[in-house]
Amino acid sequence: MTDQLTVYKLTDMDEAAAFAQDLGQNGYQSDWIVLEYKDAAQDSDSTKATYAGIADGMWASD
Repeated sequence: MTDQLTVYKLTDMDEAAAFAQDLGQNGYQSDWIVLEYKDAAQDSDSTKATYAGIADGMWASD
């Protein structure tokens, strides 16, 4: 099995939220970026280096 990550940049956060919701458990929204990978919606453990954590960290950096 191969892990796959797809990154989408949408035009606004409302559009991103709707798209992530459409992806269900495989979608994670970080501002106007949506990540798609297996069980992305459950990937919220801040103690682990995760795709979701990395995307969220982009907004906190200069």
